[in-house]
Amino acid sequence: MRQKRFKQEGKGKYLAFLVSAAVIITCFAYPYFYTALLRTEFNPNNLIRVSNFEGHPEARQGFAVLSGSLVSLQGTTLKLQAGDGRTLWQKELNLQEPFIAALGETIVAADMKNGEIYGLDRLGRKLWDSKPAGGIIRMGADKEHLWMRTRHEELAIVEVLDKDGKEKAYLQLGEAEVTGVSVSRDGSLIALSAAGVKEGSITGSAVLYRRDGSIVWAKTYRDSLIMGIKITNDGDVLVLTETTLFSLSAGGSINWQRNITGYILRALFTDEGATVLTLAGDYRSQIPGKTEQQTVLYDKKGNDLGRIDHHEEIIGLAEGQGCIGMYSTRRLQVVPINGGDIIDKKFDRDLMAVYLLENGFMAYISAGKIYFEPVAG
Repeated sequence: MRQKRFKQEGKGKYLAFLVSAAVIITCFAYPYFYTALLRTEFNPNNLIRVSNFEGHPEARQGFAVLSGSLVSLQGTTLKLQAGDGRTLWQKELNLQEPFIAALGETIVAADMKNGEIYGLDRLGRKLWDSKPAGGIIRMGADKEHLWMRTRHEELAIVEVLDKDGKEKAYLQLGEAEVTGVSVSRDGSLIALSAAGVKEGSITGSAVLYRRDGSIVWAKTYRDSLIMGIKITNDGDVLVLTETTLFSLSAGGSINWQRNITGYILRALFTDEGATVLTLAGDYRSQIPGKTEQQTVLYDKKGNDLGRIDHHEEIIGLAEGQGCIGMYSTRRLQVVPINGGDIIDKKFDRDLMAVYLLENGFMAYISAGKIYFEPVAG
């Protein structure tokens, strides 16, 4: 009896240990896993080109849209292709962990592994090169600036370069987990979002910096990550949390806010201040048979421009010239931002990514190949 009781007590202690471990993981470790998950899967890569290199080096690739033309890196070949698919030029670049972006009329090709960054013109000629002092952890870009999350002498750094390769800002951030960066068109202001854990709870923060590193304002959002941040052409700052879309002035006051009903799956901001969100009613939206999603469009003043219901999973959003594209595995819907008829296009092959190009053309990736077609028809 004593031996049996000892075994039961041992099981009880073991069970108590498991429960305690679960509580600790839930309160402390889970937020970090959750933060990492959202940063790589749900932090909207359409807002800011956030680097997330994966795969075998021989399969390295990257894409960007330069004034309606497609920039593509496949293996070691960098190409610029017109909307109809014509190759304008190509050259060899050996980038181990590539990041490709378009800043104005400048193509940026970076190797995150070796910390090398190149600026090329529309003809593929080298304009400049840059090598950060610390190792590159993450990269992102808007239409005018490139940013890097680096580390130098144990300090977390965000460096900002303009399209000419010149440094616009060098921000020392301590140990903040940076999830997004946006730079004003003139490079004078840098908006940054970060994630952390406070008292066992996920906390998102948004900070507006001057390029000299001084802080204009800082906001904290308890129990919520920041899903996107954007400085618009008007100088306002759009901040998207898991529950609310805010428009903040450069001084930090709230211009307007809109409550978000549902789970944010995809998001996109335009330079003009329009916001596109794909939402699901609950977490089961990506389970077969449970796909009920809706895309909502807001203008720069927060007015609801329309809502589009989907009965399939939306896997990406794409910005074109005056329009927004929403695509599922075999369907693309293109909505003019300023009103007009929606183009609804279906495909007989699976879509992996879509890029809206010049003169009504599109490029899409399917089964490792690039296809060029008119959007309409």
